[in-house]
Amino acid sequence: MCSSTSEGCTGIVLRRLLPADAGLVSALEKRTFPTFWTEEQYARKLGLGLEGLGGTVGFGAFAGSEEECFLVGYVALGCAAGECEVENIAVDKAFRGRGIATALLRHALQEVRKMHTMVCYLEVAVGNAPARALYAGAGFRQTGLRRKYYRETGEDALVMMLEFQHWNS
Repeated sequence: MCSSTSEGCTGIVLRRLLPADAGLVSALEKRTFPTFWTEEQYARKLGLGLEGLGGTVGFGAFAGSEEECFLVGYVALGCAAGECEVENIAVDKAFRGRGIATALLRHALQEVRKMHTMVCYLEVAVGNAPARALYAGAGFRQTGLRRKYYRETGEDALVMMLEFQHWNS
């Protein structure tokens, strides 16, 4: 069973998120962002799968033992028609600086590439230097700017894109 606390964690395991993980993902997101998706929204999105026209695929980073593990990070990508978008990525504050976001993003990109995805997009706050560095390090490049994109702060967002034919995982 996985919970949302982080005391006593050891190794990190990456795995695909299931609708049953929705509460853990929503709780982590609530601790990380001023606006967040609910457990019900995540359960619905993660339950759609990627068959047919598209859906959300998510990957979680879990720490702990086989008996008890804890969600310490996740990434969610919306996929459809050969494209995907990084919808959300978060790492618990206690686990930042350990390369978890990098591992999650690379793992997720490798998996969606297997699904014949040609391009991946995302928006990132202009002032979020760590996230911008994460995405640039994964091969994303800036393609646009969305003025006042973030309602809660009025901050601009960079639009970034990764074309898989130019990507070396």
